Amino acid sequence: MTNKLKEREWNKLLDKIEKEEVILILGDELSMLNIQGEQILLRDYLLDQLVKVLNEEEVDSSKHLKKEDVTSFSDISYEDLGKQWKKIPSDPYLETTEILSNIPSTSYETTILRKLLSIDKFKLILTTSFDDIAYTVLKELYEKDSLVRLGYNRRTNGQDISVRSNKRILYHLFGKSNSELHGYVLSEDDLLEFIHFWMDQNYRPKELSKQLSDKYILVLGCNYPNWLFRFFFHSLKYTPTPKGECRENGLLADCNLDPELVSFLRRMETSVHEDAVSFIEELYERWEKRTPSNFITKVENKEDEVEAFISYASEDYDTVAKIVEIFKELGYPNIWFDKKDLEIGDKYEKLIKYKIEKAKVFIPILSPHTENTDGGRFFRKEWKWAKDAEDSHFGTENNFIRPVLIDGFVMSDKHVFNDCHSVDLSCPEERRNVIRRMIRNLRK
Repeated sequence: MTNKLKEREWNKLLDKIEKEEVILILGDELSMLNIQGEQILLRDYLLDQLVKVLNEEEVDSSKHLKKEDVTSFSDISYEDLGKQWKKIPSDPYLETTEILSNIPSTSYETTILRKLLSIDKFKLILTTSFDDIAYTVLKELYEKDSLVRLGYNRRTNGQDISVRSNKRILYHLFGKSNSELHGYVLSEDDLLEFIHFWMDQNYRPKELSKQLSDKYILVLGCNYPNWLFRFFFHSLKYTPTPKGECRENGLLADCNLDPELVSFLRRMETSVHEDAVSFIEELYERWEKRTPSNFITKVENKEDEVEAFISYASEDYDTVAKIVEIFKELGYPNIWFDKKDLEIGDKYEKLIKYKIEKAKVFIPILSPHTENTDGGRFFRKEWKWAKDAEDSHFGTENNFIRPVLIDGFVMSDKHVFNDCHSVDLSCPEERRNVIRRMIRNLRK
């Protein structure tokens, strides 16, 4: 049997999402990094770095851990490798937290998560991962003040949610990374302890548990052992129903669906889909088709017309903000440059593309940072959209694309904007006069 949704099932799921009856559970298969153009699981990267930490302190190379022998955090746990960790001295919880803190957010591969979380009907989102990737995406899509971040903690058990809150909640079901030994779920022993905690009615967060029991659960990329998922899902969803009554509990999308798990889920009135990424892609596409008029209405109701769209690398934000301020002081106020201009619920990519198409001029800020292609830089998408939009401006008096150079950057002959007239704003003392001349030319 093919594990994909039929048209009727898709329509029912979209109806539930529209009514805010769906809770997301995100697995660590969706936590990805882009390292030098290669996409890898965050989990694999962390394991690789932990092996390096342990091997650096072991003089005898014959005792070094081999990467192929470490496939899970349990393989490198404090219980099994306590002596090696004491030599450092450290532990995998502290080291994992330290490694995570040193990963720049520009290395997060967020394309799939961004599409999923741009659907603004998900008000309660659970993640089984302990990293910051999902929270980083949510902060980019929605106002920070509209978000609440909670989670499991070994010492305090679990924080509970408030149904009276109108904020979007991200709940770290297995805890968030911290420096405390066993302070979050890392190894299989930690997982067993969490399950013990969850099964105790005195400690389980009551409101969170009720929401999970009552609502439809969408589980994506949670590649956990068959027995574990059965046990946990049964504890959440098993409620005897009268004979003949059917209650849809949720959907699981994962690339490792064994027949026994599929059979169990179908008995639990739970749909299955064979791959989380392809499921999210199709969900996003169907949702966009379902709500196009709502999206365009939001965009077209913006009060200010965009005269200039400024594209830049995030590392250059402070410099770009000063340049934009000069533009505004000199009477050129309608500039789109900051993601803070996004309204809660706006579809990120689609809105930006729309604004580029409607802008009178596109100003890419070019610096040494824009030469960095690691992490699938978003400004390169903006460049492509501007190039596509340039055709509609062909034949107009002003060129649509007006590159600005900062920090001594020089365009090569092969640069995508080499055929465009550029302006150099590398010298702070000369910026005001150069921008004044630039505005005069833009408004001819």
